[in-house]
Amino acid sequence: MFRSPDLSFSRSAAAASIADSLSKSSLQILEQTENALKSFTEAAEILRITHGISTPFMKELFSKLEEARAEHYYKRSA
Repeated sequence: MFRSPDLSFSRSAAAASIADSLSKSSLQILEQTENALKSFTEAAEILRITHGISTPFMKELFSKLEEARAEHYYKRSA
């Protein structure tokens, strides 16, 4: 009599492997986001010194920087 293999174990092992990969990917993305945010902040500080803070370009830049920070902290807390 032929018995089908128990697929429940292999499915759960596959699910665990996928979850582990996604977790590692999420951590890598979060780390890259943190690095990008640090670089963006440093660039904004340099431009603040060289361009001032009252030009439309700088106002938009600081607005985008705050948006990036807010999104980063939201994703980090999730």
